[in-house]
Amino acid sequence: MLPVAWAVDATAPRFAAVPELVGTPLTAPSAGGPRGLRQLIRLRGLRSVYESFLDDLAHRIVAIGESTPAPAAEPVTDFASVPDAFSASSSDPRVHIIIAAASREEMDKVRKNLAYYGAEARDWAPYLPDDPESLATRARLLAADQALRGEVAALDDVLDRIEHARASHEIVVILCDWWLTQLDAYQHILAEIDRRGLGEAVVMVPASRTDRESMENVAELRFGLRSTFKQSWKQSQTLLHRDIATADAFDADLAGVLEEARNRLFRTDSTRPATDEPIVERPILRGP
Repeated sequence: MLPVAWAVDATAPRFAAVPELVGTPLTAPSAGGPRGLRQLIRLRGLRSVYESFLDDLAHRIVAIGESTPAPAAEPVTDFASVPDAFSASSSDPRVHIIIAAASREEMDKVRKNLAYYGAEARDWAPYLPDDPESLATRARLLAADQALRGEVAALDDVLDRIEHARASHEIVVILCDWWLTQLDAYQHILAEIDRRGLGEAVVMVPASRTDRESMENVAELRFGLRSTFKQSWKQSQTLLHRDIATADAFDADLAGVLEEARNRLFRTDSTRPATDEPIVERPILRGP
């Protein structure tokens, strides 16, 4: 076994045959200290460090494989019956990732550059061309990093979904395309969400600096956003995270939002394990 440090504070598992974790610490001279593998993957500024790490890891895997050949594995007769080791656990807290965006066909009414959109809302990729990954996929993977079950949904039945999430003590994050405020039908839905109160839900609004059309219309888009989220706008960045310029900034903001929301859930969870034991009155000591 060859453990790899996913986070900077990782420690080697006790059963590891190799006591030292690969890349602990992963020192990036220009990045200010040790880095876990997760940061190397996520941050574009550490790309060269990540590639160097992969090269070193590959050489070590080959060296260990040649010196200690792995035993032959038992044949698998039915791959479909093998449990998925990477599927989210049903016990993990759930986060509703709501994509407040539209399809390419719908956005054609208000935008010229439709490269950021696809056939469905969940195809929206606002950080193109630097990051072609859809925002829905990016958010779901970030949620998984924090042991959260990410459930991606569009604006369909969004009001009912938010109410259900509140009642179930679940996390809600709305990823909003500010161009959506220029489409009346969608603007009314977003305004109604704001009117009812977001509660613990958070709205995140990407504003890629490489999207020239957005930057040319930034004043109008900000006005549309402010007019739509009138209540949330007053609460600064607490509920409405706007002007998120890069994919790295989005990752950092969402990670912070999810961490804070998960901690809040743990603090407010009033559930207790069920028990069949009778309730016993607390003894009270009385003086003479």
